[in-house]
Amino acid sequence: MTSMLAFDRPSFGIFSLASGETVVVPRHARARLRVHDGVVWATSSGDPDDVWLCAGQELTLDNKGRTVIESTARATIELVPAAANDVVAVAPLLSWRRTPAWMDDAGTLVALAGFVTLMATAASRAFL
Repeated sequence: MTSMLAFDRPSFGIFSLASGETVVVPRHARARLRVHDGVVWATSSGDPDDVWLCAGQELTLDNKGRTVIESTARATIELVPAAANDVVAVAPLLSWRRTPAWMDDAGTLVALAGFVTLMATAASRAFL
């Protein structure tokens, strides 16, 4: 059975996590996650990408959404307040987004159809 530490407001400090234990950091908590020992997985509700961190790595948690941190084995993490000069990554106005897995086959077919159309058009112009 996994246990979970959930905070209504930011709770900073060092936490020792057992295998499968999770920590939930609230939405508006700007914090820096430091991994002292072990491997953890972090995911935020407003971010499409998940992050794996091992000992010695850090991650700045934005206020995009709730962040769930889960240990894969015994781990020691530290949550510290983010410094005023910590750079928060801002998404560009136009950027590539991952497509859902169920669209992989459809996307491949659309790309193939576009390529075949392009080649057919080029071939018809070459013979005219």
